[in-house]
Amino acid sequence: MRKIYSFITLLILLLSVSLSGQDRIYAPELRAPEDGQTNQYPNVLLDWDAVTGQTNDITYEVQVATKMDFSDAITLDRTRLTAIQTEDLPFGQKFYWRVMAFDAAEPSEWSETWGFQIAVTVNMSSPNDGTMVYADPEIEWDSIDGLTKYQMQVDTVYDWSTETTGSSDNVSGTFVISKTNMWSVGAKGTILHFDGTDWMTSESGVSKDLNSIYFIDEMNGYAVGEDGTVLHYNGSSWETVDAGTSEELFGVSFADANTGWAVGASGVIVKYNSGSWSAETSDITSDLYGVYALSTDNVWVCGKSKIIAHYNGSAWSSSEVGTKDHFSVWFVDANNGWVVGKTGEILYFNGNDWVAQISGTNRDLYGVSLTGSEGYAVGKTGTMLYYNGAWTASASGTKNAMNGIWLANGTGLAGGDKGDMLAETGEGFSSPYVHTINVPGDSASWELHDLLYGSIIYYRMRAIHSSDTSAWSGAKSMETYAAPELKTPKNNSGNTDLLLLFKWDEYPGSNDYYFEIDDDESLPEPFMIVSDSISANFTMKKFGADYYWRVRASHALDISEWSEVWSLTTANTVELISPADQATDITTCPRYIWEIIEGVPEYEIMISTDEGFPDSKSQIVETPFFQCNEPLDKKTMYYWKVKAITSIDSSDWSETRSFETEGFTAIEDEFTKNSIDIYPNPATNDVSISIYSFVNDVYQLNIVDITGKLVYEKEMACNRGDNKLELSLSDFQKGMYFVSIRKKEKVVTKKLIIR
Repeated sequence: MRKIYSFITLLILLLSVSLSGQDRIYAPELRAPEDGQTNQYPNVLLDWDAVTGQTNDITYEVQVATKMDFSDAITLDRTRLTAIQTEDLPFGQKFYWRVMAFDAAEPSEWSETWGFQIAVTVNMSSPNDGTMVYADPEIEWDSIDGLTKYQMQVDTVYDWSTETTGSSDNVSGTFVISKTNMWSVGAKGTILHFDGTDWMTSESGVSKDLNSIYFIDEMNGYAVGEDGTVLHYNGSSWETVDAGTSEELFGVSFADANTGWAVGASGVIVKYNSGSWSAETSDITSDLYGVYALSTDNVWVCGKSKIIAHYNGSAWSSSEVGTKDHFSVWFVDANNGWVVGKTGEILYFNGNDWVAQISGTNRDLYGVSLTGSEGYAVGKTGTMLYYNGAWTASASGTKNAMNGIWLANGTGLAGGDKGDMLAETGEGFSSPYVHTINVPGDSASWELHDLLYGSIIYYRMRAIHSSDTSAWSGAKSMETYAAPELKTPKNNSGNTDLLLLFKWDEYPGSNDYYFEIDDDESLPEPFMIVSDSISANFTMKKFGADYYWRVRASHALDISEWSEVWSLTTANTVELISPADQATDITTCPRYIWEIIEGVPEYEIMISTDEGFPDSKSQIVETPFFQCNEPLDKKTMYYWKVKAITSIDSSDWSETRSFETEGFTAIEDEFTKNSIDIYPNPATNDVSISIYSFVNDVYQLNIVDITGKLVYEKEMACNRGDNKLELSLSDFQKGMYFVSIRKKEKVVTKKLIIR
């Protein structure tokens, strides 16, 4: 019993110690936003886990600061909740926050300190930069909560404009001294200079590819390139300098007039020191692509295999940073630097560490340059990114690779493949066309209207709440289609109808279309139709003629260019169908049928017993068929042809066809179906019933409907030859009837259709 008592006593003592150690409430654990999160909303929700205490009176105190030591902290009102909704936090600002719990009046320790950054600007997601669009494209972006509105600016002018240099050689490096003094280098020893008025070629004296250029001042510059090439500009010309290496040099930078570095293949580093170049010693063997000299004792280089190296004035140290090859490096000051590289990787140096930044692209980045807190990165397929606290896509206006960029003195110069050169010469968004659109703050898309046709349109956005306005995003571009696309009839169509439905593809955002057609290719005096649909009916008047047509679109602010001109050729003859050529045993009242030519008001049919048509019978009809007014002779060869007629023209005659009418070969055939003709059939108003009789005789005619009801009867005394009965159908209903004609015991029955 003593041992058991002793154990229980010890347990009570331990519990007492434990409880006395828990008198102070635990510090809360933070949940969101996670430490280091960026692109947070201005009304970000600060969230933490609940804690327990000795009482049920648990409250929390939150501090938010812009300095990590909380020297400028704001303490929010005490709350029993485990989350606080902020509002109207400044864009781009980094904040630190922490939470303390209270058990009644007893405080906990402060929680960990976490940091987050409010979104710098709007990230526009669609359409992609350079996309072809119609006049009413929909713009989409990543929504930001806590806004009163967005603003979107649209213009035809942008701060980056294409430069005409006269060279198509790839540009590898650029340098800006001033707006009136800019340089670039590139393939095959190309050096170009802008003097404020024109771009001119500056003789390099070499044919080696040049990769980088740097000027110390207007009279003193260097260019480096293939096979260890180093060129010096002395104020009037370029001269070759021996740098003591044959390795290709990719980058060059100077700290002052007497101290500079060039870097290149296989880790080569050569230093310029008061007039001479010499190799530097390092442990780097990977290719080095970029160098930036902040001072004589603060130099950074970057390169292949994730290499970033630093020179402190006495020695080089290198390390692998990030996950990709690095192609370019730039520093604003000792505590703010960037490297850019493969698949869009961007690393930022904060004075102590290199940290990854979100680039928003997976395309290789070849160049980077910044002034103050703003800058650009350029790369593959014309990629251009704008930086103003965060990286956003910006318009370059090209799909060719951009290899280098330099910003200085309010001017920028970027160069790329095929001689592409862009200059930043102004603020942009400053033309008379510019307009600013206020967009509701809860939107994530907006449809533009009435964009100019066939134009490059630039647009950018910013976010606004009651206390702050974000920076403008990087500008993006889109290009509107110049004109509608034609659809039918297809270009170079032949043998067409005169009446055609002309169609074209819809041009979204357009209100009306202008259709023009002429029989002259230059369309000097066209016929025009204004249509609010994507089609127009038009009847041409000429046979076998070439016609030309085109379309353009319009809306309230603009009229598009004309589409391409398409042509067609109208039919010049009629295609016969029936009777077939050289047909025999054709009824003496045949139905002549031919292919319709839409838009033709009349046809002329000519029938003759002579192939030369000397004794022809001509008839004008408005339909693509004709049935005789009186029976033809039996057992006779006939010829027929047709042509089409408009008010100003007629087609060529069709081919000539022949047929032979029916006849009788035996007396027992004297009264058969061949003896009876009903025409027209189908009939509408009147019908002729013809009986051919070999002798004078009496015939009984009955007409019954489809139910067998007798609706008409007549006894006909017929003479030898053709006998005709004209019958009005005004009292007949539409439908099918049977016409029966009896001669003594013999009955012939034929169908009659009334429409």
